[in-house]
Amino acid sequence: MSTLLQVRDTGRTGGNEVFVADAPDHVVLLYRTPTHPFHAQFDGRRYRQALACGSFIALPARTQSWFDSREAGPRSVFHFHFKPEALAALAEELGRPQLVFPCGIFSPSPYLLTMSDHLLREAEARVRPDSLFWDCATASALYEVIRLDDAGARPVARGGLAPWQLRRTSDYIMARLAEPITLAELSAIAGLSPYHFARSFKVSVGEGPHRFQQRRRCERAAELLLDPTLPTDSVATLVGFDNVQAFTRNFRSFFAVTPKRWRQQHGVRAVRRRSARA
Repeated sequence: MSTLLQVRDTGRTGGNEVFVADAPDHVVLLYRTPTHPFHAQFDGRRYRQALACGSFIALPARTQSWFDSREAGPRSVFHFHFKPEALAALAEELGRPQLVFPCGIFSPSPYLLTMSDHLLREAEARVRPDSLFWDCATASALYEVIRLDDAGARPVARGGLAPWQLRRTSDYIMARLAEPITLAELSAIAGLSPYHFARSFKVSVGEGPHRFQQRRRCERAAELLLDPTLPTDSVATLVGFDNVQAFTRNFRSFFAVTPKRWRQQHGVRAVRRRSARA
């Protein structure tokens, strides 16, 4: 799934700001902090409104827009950009002839606000983007926007992956733990669209493809940490993490302890047992 994510903390400004001007992508401007009333114009209409934390403005591709933010106050705005073909793929999965990207101001979405927190942490912790993470997040965010705009947008009732699809895709992930993987790669192996694959994988496994990948990486790391000759940063690299900070954060989420503490609990005892036998 092709996606572009932008993050912008606008802070205090003294002039007009044009956030989007005839953008080729569908755009969501998520306000992570509340604002004072400010002027905006898009879709041929003028607005003057204060936005609560978590509110968002949805703008279809090629929508001319203008924002006068001189009175809005300090704010943090998170930009989602969705390719038009992603919307077409979602329409196919929902069994609908087409979907129209909404245009307007929406009430707060706790889901999108929480997702923006996760995306910001991921962006700050990684040297290179995790393609699978971004792809899965984009598919979920796009569905949330459409769901809020159209109560009739519900997934077509389908089950999980076929056994052969689950086996091949999980084997593909396991064989490439240290490599970046995209949702497009996995969905192609299963012969499904990215959106359908991500949803069906979660139905079968109980967690999304990215979470599954991170879990398997950390399980492999737990095995490698038993070798006292491997530095922690080397273990992180061997299982696909860009830095120790990202590795530690993910490892703790699965094992409830840091890699260092894991070594203290398991690695040291293993060395003593081997020494005792020598």
